[in-house]
Amino acid sequence: AGHCTIKDLTLKNVNVTSTHYAGAFVGYASAPVNLYNCKLEGGSVTSTPELIGVKYDNGDKAGGLVGYATDNGVIDNCVVDGVTVKAYRDLGGVAGAYKGTIKNCTVKNSKIIQDNTNGYQTSVTTYSAILGRDLGATTLQNNTATENVEVKSEN
Repeated sequence: AGHCTIKDLTLKNVNVTSTHYAGAFVGYASAPVNLYNCKLEGGSVTSTPELIGVKYDNGDKAGGLVGYATDNGVIDNCVVDGVTVKAYRDLGGVAGAYKGTIKNCTVKNSKIIQDNTNGYQTSVTTYSAILGRDLGATTLQNNTATENVEVKSEN
């Protein structure tokens, strides 16, 4: 399998919407995803639950930079500034669901909002300022999300 490497790219005022796999740089990847020195400035990444049959599902895997990536990659020295990430589960300022290394990244002036409007499972806690769900042996090093970052669950 191949891999995806993105370097020195800035995206501004994005508006990404989906029912799953939402990210400004990468939505879904089963090969290694590497981001170096990338910035996301302003906008929103939203994954909304959908009614399937008689139950809600999805509304997951949303990240400022990467929605879902399952093979050991590296996200290094990236910045998420002024972004709202909103989903039901597996959401984070940098990545929603990720396997690899996330280091030296900064999330600031941003909101990470777990949207329980159509909540269909109880006690979902896979959301945070940096990484929503660790897909296995993910290393988090020297990341900061202390400047005006709100992480909350709402109905």
